[in-house]
Amino acid sequence: MRRNKTNRIALSKIELLITQAFLYSIKRQSKQNYQI
Repeated sequence: MRRNKTNRIALSKIELLITQAFLYSIKRQSKQNYQI
């Protein structure tokens, strides 16, 4: 059970990082579109 909990926390952290990177890339793309 302990292992499962730690794995879940790690997965959630990875998911957060992925979503943050995804949002950041979208923001960068939108900024580039405005510049053109």
